[in-house]
Amino acid sequence: MEKGFRIENLLAVLAVLAVRLVNTQWLARNRPDEPVEAESFGASALELLSAKYEMPKGGWTNRSVLIAVARLGGFLARKHDGLPGWQTIWRGWSKLMCMCEGLEILKEKAKRCG
Repeated sequence: MEKGFRIENLLAVLAVLAVRLVNTQWLARNRPDEPVEAESFGASALELLSAKYEMPKGGWTNRSVLIAVARLGGFLARKHDGLPGWQTIWRGWSKLMCMCEGLEILKEKAKRCG
């Protein structure tokens, strides 16, 4: 991070991620009961959330996905807690992405011979 162009590259990646998280939170507030498509959120991410937390009866919705991601970041999800804050969403998203990367590595190793 000693050069300016490296910081610009980091900001470009983080800006895309920030827009994705803002969109997820917006959908959870404005369309909470709408189902989440596996293609748009990530099939492996939903698979991991289903393994970690029980899948809701009606399937994953915008609100349930956001709360599950925030629970990975330390959100308690008690009955009268509101929607999670940015820090818990960010922590949960970071942890989920590390879990997805680990799952991809395991799937690659399973394909190898020997």
